[in-house]
Amino acid sequence: MTKILKSAFLALLFAFSSTTQAFNSGSNYNTANMSYAANQTISQIVVFDSTMQQGGTFDFTVNAHAGGGRPLQHDTGNLKLEFYNSSNSLITSAQTSFSNNLLQMNAWSSGPGDNSEPWSTLTLSTTLTAGQAASVAYVKVIMIGTDASWWAGDYGPQWQMPTLTFNGGSTNILYNPEFGVAPGNVQAQGWTASAGYASSCGVTSGSNVCVTNASGVTANMSGGGYSATGGTTSGQPGGYTSTLTSSNILATVNNGGVAPSGGGGGGSSGPVSVTNAAGSTATNPAGTTTLDVTNAGTYTNAGTNGDVTNTGTFTNSSGGTTGAVDNTGTFTNDSGGTTGAVTNNSGGTFNNSGTTGAVTNAGTFTNNSGGTTGAVTNNSGGTFTNSGTTGNVTNAGTFTNNSGGVTGTVNNSGTFTNAGTVTTVINTGTFTNTGTTGAVTNTSGTFNNNAGGTTGTVNNSATFNNRGTVTTVTNSGTFTNYSTGITGAVTNSGTLTNSGSTGTVTNTGTVNNTGTTGNVANNATGTFNNNVGGVTGTVTNALNATFNNRGTVTTVTNTGQFTNYSTGTAGAVTNTGTLSNAGTVASLVNTGTATNTGAISGTVTNTSGTFTNSGTTGNWTNSDTINNSGTMGNGTNNSGATFDNSGNVGDISNDGTFNNNGGTVGTVTNSSTFTNATGSTAASLINTGSATNNGTITGTVTNTTGTFTNSGTTGNWTNSDTIVNTGTMGNGTNNIGASLTNNSGGQIGNVTNSGVLVNNTGATVGAIDNTVDGTVDNYGTAGAVTNANIMANHGTTGDVTNTGAYAELGTAGNVTNSGIWAAVVGSTVGNITNTGVAGTNGQAGTINNSGVFGVGSTGVVGAVTNSGTFANDGTTGAVANTGTFITTGTTGVITNSGTVNFNGGTAAGIVNSGILDLRAGTNTPQIGNYSQNAAGTTIINYGQTATAGTATLDGTFKIYNAPSAYGKYNVLTATTLTGDYSSLVLQGSTANANLRHAGNNLQLFIMPDLTATQNSLDLLAKNIGNVNSLQASLITGSLNNDATLYGATGSSVSLNYGMSKIASGDLNTAGIVVGKKINDNWHASLFLDKPLNKPTLGAVTPSFGLGGGGLIGWNMNKDQTGLAVSVSAAQNNGTAVTTRTAPEVSTGKMSLDGNALQVKVSYAKPINDWTLVPYAGIRKTTIKTSGYTEVGPEFPLTVGSTETKTTDAFAGLSVSRKITDKLSASVSLGAVKNVSYATSGLTASSDMGTLASPITGEHYFSLSAGSGFTYETVKNQRLGVNFGYQQRDLFHTKVTGIGINYTIGF
Repeated sequence: MTKILKSAFLALLFAFSSTTQAFNSGSNYNTANMSYAANQTISQIVVFDSTMQQGGTFDFTVNAHAGGGRPLQHDTGNLKLEFYNSSNSLITSAQTSFSNNLLQMNAWSSGPGDNSEPWSTLTLSTTLTAGQAASVAYVKVIMIGTDASWWAGDYGPQWQMPTLTFNGGSTNILYNPEFGVAPGNVQAQGWTASAGYASSCGVTSGSNVCVTNASGVTANMSGGGYSATGGTTSGQPGGYTSTLTSSNILATVNNGGVAPSGGGGGGSSGPVSVTNAAGSTATNPAGTTTLDVTNAGTYTNAGTNGDVTNTGTFTNSSGGTTGAVDNTGTFTNDSGGTTGAVTNNSGGTFNNSGTTGAVTNAGTFTNNSGGTTGAVTNNSGGTFTNSGTTGNVTNAGTFTNNSGGVTGTVNNSGTFTNAGTVTTVINTGTFTNTGTTGAVTNTSGTFNNNAGGTTGTVNNSATFNNRGTVTTVTNSGTFTNYSTGITGAVTNSGTLTNSGSTGTVTNTGTVNNTGTTGNVANNATGTFNNNVGGVTGTVTNALNATFNNRGTVTTVTNTGQFTNYSTGTAGAVTNTGTLSNAGTVASLVNTGTATNTGAISGTVTNTSGTFTNSGTTGNWTNSDTINNSGTMGNGTNNSGATFDNSGNVGDISNDGTFNNNGGTVGTVTNSSTFTNATGSTAASLINTGSATNNGTITGTVTNTTGTFTNSGTTGNWTNSDTIVNTGTMGNGTNNIGASLTNNSGGQIGNVTNSGVLVNNTGATVGAIDNTVDGTVDNYGTAGAVTNANIMANHGTTGDVTNTGAYAELGTAGNVTNSGIWAAVVGSTVGNITNTGVAGTNGQAGTINNSGVFGVGSTGVVGAVTNSGTFANDGTTGAVANTGTFITTGTTGVITNSGTVNFNGGTAAGIVNSGILDLRAGTNTPQIGNYSQNAAGTTIINYGQTATAGTATLDGTFKIYNAPSAYGKYNVLTATTLTGDYSSLVLQGSTANANLRHAGNNLQLFIMPDLTATQNSLDLLAKNIGNVNSLQASLITGSLNNDATLYGATGSSVSLNYGMSKIASGDLNTAGIVVGKKINDNWHASLFLDKPLNKPTLGAVTPSFGLGGGGLIGWNMNKDQTGLAVSVSAAQNNGTAVTTRTAPEVSTGKMSLDGNALQVKVSYAKPINDWTLVPYAGIRKTTIKTSGYTEVGPEFPLTVGSTETKTTDAFAGLSVSRKITDKLSASVSLGAVKNVSYATSGLTASSDMGTLASPITGEHYFSLSAGSGFTYETVKNQRLGVNFGYQQRDLFHTKVTGIGINYTIGF
C-alpha cells in the first residue's frame, strides 16, 4: 500500500512539474487570500544556478480573483520579479501595472473561497542579458494585492497556482507552489507575507495572509495530501527540479485519549496518527506501529511511532522506536530505545540512555553513560550533559562532557567543560579541559587546559591557558604555559608566557619565559623575554625580532635585537643585528651593532658591524667599527675597519682607521689610517698608510709608503712617501719619490732631499742639500742652498749655487747659474752671472749673459751685455747686442749688429746695421731716434706705422702682408725725415706699389693695374658710342615728321608711338605732329618727341629728354604729286650715368646734347592705284657729351667731353598702292652714304697717369628698308603702321624700328 501511495504521489508531482494546465481547475490546489489593505505582498526566493547566470527569459504566471465582499468593488492584482546579487543589492526588476483588474460581481460575495468570482491568469515576462544575469544570486517572485474598498466586510485578492519558468521550460522552478495550513498548524513554507491592517479572515499565527483550504487539501508540492513540514524550502540553485522529495502522504486521525492497540482502532485498517491531549495518558505497546504522534499528555512507547511532537511527558522504553522528535516537554529515551533526530526546544528536558539521531537542543539534554546520539547542536540557552557517546557537537549553550564521555568534533561558541574525550575542538567560546582532546582550534574563545588535561595540536588565536600537557601549539593569541604545563614545540605569533616547560619555540609574537625551553627561533616582529631563572637552548633571533636575556642562553645567533642584562649569561654569540651586553658572553662574532659594558672572556671578531666597548675583552679582530673606552688586548684592525680608542690597547696592526683619542697604544704598524690625538701616546710608528700625530711618538718614525702628518713631537725620521709637519722633528732623509711639507711653526733639522720638500712661511729648516732627484719649495727660512734639480724660493736663503732649475720669488744672495734660473716680481738678488737660462721680473744688479736671459715686465736690471739671447719685457739700461735681443719693455739706446725683435715698448734710440723686426709690436712702434745704414733691414707688417724722432733712411724696407686694396698707407712718421730706402720688398704681394714722401710721413701707394684701367676705359668709350648712335637715330628719325592729311581748314594733327632698337638698348618714344597748309603749294609742321624709357647700353644708362623740331615743305601740285622739297631740323638733350666695375667700382654722370638738319627732294608719280616716289637728300648731325669726375674709387678718373659730327647723303624709292578705298600699303628701299664725320676721343686722368680711348667711326654705306599700312577710319582720319630697318650707322650698329600713328585732318 505504501508503494502504491508513493507512486501516486510521484505521478502527481510529475504532472505539476511538467505542465501548467493542471492549475486551471483550481480545485486541487489551495489558495491564499489577502486582507483588506493596499499593496499587500506574498513572496518567495529562488536561487540562481550557473545556467540562469548566463541570462535568459523568466515567465511568471498566477491565477487570481477578487476576494469577495461588496459588489462592484474591483480589486487590483500585480506581479513583480526582483533580481538581487549576493550582497542583497537590487540589480534590476520587472512589474505589471494593472489597476482594478480583478472583477467583483454585482451580488454580495461570500468571501474567500467563493469560486463564483471569475479567475484571471496574470502573466509577467522579463529577459536578463548575460551582463545583468552574471552577478544575480537570486530572484524574488512577488504577488501584490490591493483591496478595492478597505472595508472590514471586504477581502483582498485571492491567489492560486503561482508558476515560474525559465527560457520557456515546462518545469515550475518555485520550491513550493502551495499556501495551505496542515493539521497541527503546520504552514506552507517558503513564502513571506507583508504586514497588514487586519486579520479578519482568521489568519493562523497572526499572518495577514488568509489561507482557504479546498476539501482538506493542504501545503504540498501537489494536491492530494499534506507535508508534515509544510513542504520544501530548499535553496537548491536553479529552483525546483525533479530530485526534490516530499514527506509521506498519510491520512489523519485524532485520539481522544487512548491509542488503539494491535492493528489500529476506530475501524481503521492500518496505522494511524496519534494525538494525545493534555491530561491524557497513552501507551503504544511493543509490536504496535503508529504514524506521527502529537503528545501533550503522558505517552509511553515500546513499539514504533512516527515523528513525535511532545509537549507533555514521553517515555521511549527499551525496544521503542520513534521518528524525529520535537520536544518541549519531558522526553526520556531509555537504554535500548531509539529515536530519530531530536529537537529539544527551550523548556524541554531530554534524558537519553539509548540511541538518538542528530540532536538540536535549546533545553536540557542529558546523555547518560551508555547513551549514544548523532551530531549535537546545543543552541544558546541549551544545557547538554554527556556521559555517553555523541557525534560531532556544535555548542552555543552549556555542554559538560563528563569523565567517560566521548564526543566527535566539537565546535564550541558557548561553555564546554570536558573531563572525558573529545576528538577535535573548534572553540570560540569557553572550553575547560581536564580530560583528553585531539587537535584544538581556539579562534576567539578561552581554552583552559587544566592539570591532568591532555590536548593534541593546538591552534590558538584567542586565549589558551595550559597547566596540563599539550602536544604542539600554534599561537596567534594569548598562550600561558603555567609551571605545571608541559608543551611540545610552540609556534607563537601572539603572546606566550612560559613558567613551565616547552619544546622548541618559534616566535613572531611575545614570549615571557621563566621556565625552560628548547631551542628558540625568535622571528621577525617577535619579542622574547628570558627572565631570571629562564633557560633556553640555542637562540636564533631574527631581523626585527627582540630577545631580552636575564637568564641563561646556550648559544645565540642574532639578526634582531639581543640584550644580555647584568644577570644574563650567554655562550658564543654571533650577532648580525643589535647586541647589548652588560653580563657575561663567552665570545663574540659581530656583523651588526654590539655594545659591551660587561665582560667578553674570549675573542671579539667584529666582521662587518659596530662594536662599542667600555668593559673588557680578550684579543680582537676588527673589520668594521670598534669604539673602545675600556681595555682590549692585541688586535688587528682590517681594511675598511674603524677603531676609536680612548682606553688601553696593546700592539696593533692597522689596515683600517685607528683613532687614538687620549688613549695609549703600543707599537703601531699602520697600513691605512692612524690618528694619535693630543694627549695620546704611541711607542713607535711604522707607517705605510695615513698617520696623523698630535701627541707624542716617543721613538722613531719610519714612513715607508704612507702619509704622516705631525703637529706633535717625534724623534729622527726617514720618509719614503709623504710627511706634513707643523710640530718638531729631528734630522732626516727625504728619499726619492717622498714628499716633506714643513708648515708654519714647524721645525726640522738638516735635510738631505731627494724627494719633494716644501718649507712654508713661518717654518724653519737647516741647510738644504737638494740632490738631482729632489724638488724644494721654500717659503720660510733656510740656510745655504745647493740645488742640483728643482727649487723655488719664496722666502729667504743664503747664497745660491744652481745647476738645476731654480725659481726666485724671495730674497737671495749672489747667484751663480749654469742651469735654469728665474726671478719673479718682488724678488731681490745680487749680481748675476749666467751661462745657462735665466730671467727676472724682480730686481738684480748687473747682467753678464752668454746664455739665455729674460727680463719680465716688472723686472729692472742694469746695463746689459748680450752675446746670447736676451728678452726684455721690463727695464734695462743701455744694450750692446751682438746676439738676439727681444724687447717689449723699456730700453736705453740699442746698438745692434745682430737681431732686434722690437715687439713693443719704447727705446731711447736704435742704431741699426743688422735686422730690426717691428712686426710683433704695436701698430705704432716707438723707436726713438732712428738711423739705418745700407747693411740694415727694417721689417714691418701692413697696418703698422713706425714712430721715430729724427729718421735717416737707407738699406732695405720690407713689408709683410701688404694690402691688396687700393689706397695710400702711412708706414713711417718722424719729426724729421731724410733719405730713402734703397729697396722696397712686399713679401707675398705683386701689387703695383711704391714709397713716396708726404711731408715727414712715408706712404705706401697700392694702385690699380693700368692695363685693366685702360680696358675699362675702352669699354666705356664703346658704350658712349652706342648712346650717341641711339640719340642720333632718335633725332634723325624725327626729321621726316610731316603732315600729309588736311581737312577743310587745311590743318592736321598726328599722334605717334615708336620703338627703336640699337645694340642692347631699346628706346620707346611718343610724339605729336601738328601741320598747317599755308596755300596749295606750301605747308609747315611742328613736332615733339618724348622717350618713354631709360635703356641700358652696357656701362651707360642714358635718360633722354623732350625733343622737338619743325619742317617746311613745297609741293608742285595741290594734290601733292610731282616735285616736292622740304627742309627740317630737330634736337634732343638728356643725361647719362656711367659705371665702371673693374679694376675699381665707380660711377659718373654726363650730359647729352644732339641736333640735326635735313634737306630732302622727292617726286611723286601716280600710276593707276600705284604711286612711285623717288627721293634724295642730305642731313647733318651733331652729338656732344660733357666731361665728369668719377665717384667711388680710391683712384677716380676725370673723364673729358666728346663731340661727334656727321654728314650723310641719302636716296631711295617709295612705292604705295591703294588696296581699297580706305586701306593703302607702301614699301621703300633706300641707301645712306656717310659723306664726312669728325669725333674727339675719350680721355681720362688720375694719380696713376693719363689715359685715352677713341670713339671710332668710318665713312659707311648703309641700306635701309621700310614698309607700312594706312587705314582711313573715317573721312580725314587715318591710322598708320610702319616698319623700318637700317643696315648700320656710323658706329657699325644696326637700327630697327616700328611705329604707329593716328592722323586727323580738319
